[in-house]
Amino acid sequence: MLRFVIRLVVISTLAVLAVAPMTASAAGGGGGGGNNGMTITIGSPISLQNHLLVTVPVTVSCTGSISVDPTLGQPGSIGVTVQQASRGNSALGSGGVQLNSCSPTPQTFLVQVVPIVGLTGSSTFHGGPAIVTAGGGICDFNFPQTCFSGSTPWLAVKL
Repeated sequence: MLRFVIRLVVISTLAVLAVAPMTASAAGGGGGGGNNGMTITIGSPISLQNHLLVTVPVTVSCTGSISVDPTLGQPGSIGVTVQQASRGNSALGSGGVQLNSCSPTPQTFLVQVVPIVGLTGSSTFHGGPAIVTAGGGICDFNFPQTCFSGSTPWLAVKL
């Protein structure tokens, strides 16, 4: 069941990024490796409070400037997933922030991640090693539409 949930979270995140329409100019020169005009970096320190809240600093920048009015449509977003082995089980959590603009000037967000408890075999977080990944995207409302997206590989961290 837990593997199914993990696959669902990862596939959902990748599907959202994959279906975002993109013009040739938004691709940031071809990108690749999870970067289509957006660079996402997981920072430190990553903190854990009360076994239920992991705060992850995430820095985002784009190859060009883009902004959206969230009252007129869907804003962009940055999502973070944390997974940690725990006494034969696995703690899995996710969280995100709304992204209303992106530019070449880096912006840092503190993304709060909470465990998905109640799943068979899932647990809360604890101090120690874990893995984390982040991904996101943003599109304007122009025609043709410009979009930027990016993601990080899984990164080993300590909570």
